[in-house]
Amino acid sequence: MQNIIAAAVNLIGAVLVVIGVVGIFKETEGEPKEKFVSVFKFFTTQSNVLYGVTAVIYAVARMQHTGELPQWICILKLIGTIGVTITLLTVFLFLWPVVFHDLAVLLKGPNLLLHLIVPLTAIVSFCLLERTTQITAAGALWGLSHFAVYAVGYMINAIRHAENGKVAPEHDWYGFLSGGMKYMPVALLAMTAGASVITYVLWAVNRAA
Repeated sequence: MQNIIAAAVNLIGAVLVVIGVVGIFKETEGEPKEKFVSVFKFFTTQSNVLYGVTAVIYAVARMQHTGELPQWICILKLIGTIGVTITLLTVFLFLWPVVFHDLAVLLKGPNLLLHLIVPLTAIVSFCLLERTTQITAAGALWGLSHFAVYAVGYMINAIRHAENGKVAPEHDWYGFLSGGMKYMPVALLAMTAGASVITYVLWAVNRAA
């Protein structure tokens, strides 16, 4: 029964991602094509789409297997779950108190799904319904892969557009470098440390479930 519930919850999560992303795209209607494409520069969009894909793969595999799933599927699901967890915590621990100061703005419209409901669905499912011993402590590091690629790309983009040690908001859309390029090492260290903690907390809770 738990396997069926896990598959169902994952499919629901994937549907919510589709609804949320479609909602984001609808907000760009009438805008230049570049605006439509730029939606994918945000970690929120990337992490949710990635989670939706991993959720479908997991659900299909879960309906076909009653025992342990292949390791690659478990790791893929960990990667997807970590991504939306980072999105959720970034919203509540950084964007809300530091950048926007208004939680309602961050949970308005489709962002309610992408910033809150989908991440919570992913976390609850991974921690309570998807227990696996297929992921070792070393293997859990794969969970950081999407974050690592995104962080490197974000910082390279910031460096390319930095002027006099500053980065314009359109090239530092999360405001991580609002204090100047000199804070890049601090930002990278803080983000990497936070993502690592998230990874191993999720991994540990999953194994203990």
